[in-house]
Amino acid sequence: MHRSMLPLAIVFTFILYAESIETPSQMRLSLLSACEVAMLHTKPSRKSPVVSTRAHNGTTVDVLGCKRLRDTAAILEECNTTKRDYLLWKYPIWCKVRIGNKVGWIRRQFLR
Repeated sequence: MHRSMLPLAIVFTFILYAESIETPSQMRLSLLSACEVAMLHTKPSRKSPVVSTRAHNGTTVDVLGCKRLRDTAAILEECNTTKRDYLLWKYPIWCKVRIGNKVGWIRRQFLR
């Protein structure tokens, strides 16, 4: 009976690992244009109030943690490429960061 449960344990461990979002403690901003500054959000949402910073491309930020607001792993496996890209855009990974004395949330796509 133990041997039959081993494959399940391996699969379950892989699923848990695949859904965790591991990030380094420091990353650099990678914004869309050189003259753009980072706009942090008070909550992990595009609609939340914005906290202004003077941080620009290449600025090192302290990453306090990252998360995706909705568990999309199972949904993404069943999608075609177009729907998958849309869902990744709609439910982005948000990272809580510290830039100087300001703390807020920014989408993971702007960090390298």
